[in-house]
Amino acid sequence: MSDLGLPFNPVIDAPFSGGLKSLPAPRLERERHVSMEQAAKDFESVLLNKLLDGMKETVGDGGLFNSPIGKQVQGLFYYYLAQDIASKGGFGLWKDIQRSLEAQTQYRDKASIARAREVKP
Repeated sequence: MSDLGLPFNPVIDAPFSGGLKSLPAPRLERERHVSMEQAAKDFESVLLNKLLDGMKETVGDGGLFNSPIGKQVQGLFYYYLAQDIASKGGFGLWKDIQRSLEAQTQYRDKASIARAREVKP
């Protein structure tokens, strides 16, 4: 089940699922758009987390985060900081990722339609 409460993932399963034919086209496109936006934001959050991890390595050891538990707390801090930055727009990279995903989906859909027209029962 997808995060949207659908019995499929609109980004991954759309061209291959026979159940989608029953959904109205505008609703399917809206669900795809929302799903792709969330996937792009999640990817940017992971990227920001890796960036913050790299920045964290440049700071010397010591102080509050010197113990194993402190390092775990610091890791959680950077994880949630990355999520917060991404949820507030991040670097804006998610918009480019979303556009790329939508372009790929449109290309794949057009190619599927063209193949379907070539193969006539």
